[in-house]
Amino acid sequence: MIRALILAAATTLAMPAWAAEFVTGNALLERIQSQSIHDRMFALGYVAGASDFGTGMTHCPPAGLTLGQTRDLIKQALESTPSVRHHHASVIILVTLGKEFPCSKKQQGAES
Repeated sequence: MIRALILAAATTLAMPAWAAEFVTGNALLERIQSQSIHDRMFALGYVAGASDFGTGMTHCPPAGLTLGQTRDLIKQALESTPSVRHHHASVIILVTLGKEFPCSKKQQGAES
């Protein structure tokens, strides 16, 4: 039991500071553009999670849209609208994809 508590405490203390914070558009763009494979994979996973969450509710992407294309679209939006980058990255992703791939009433019912 004590070993489990020590392991849990050590794991918590070893977490990087960014793991406990919301990701802003600024932070996401920095990770997308990073030379670090870890940062780029974090960004790709973040985009995938937010996109998957909103599919059928906030946006209805076309069949065949790749995760790489989605990341590129988000990167382009972040680069072209610096005035919104201080907002939560997940909101920026959902709004961007909603504008690019709006759902029809029929699609919203079918995707849910």
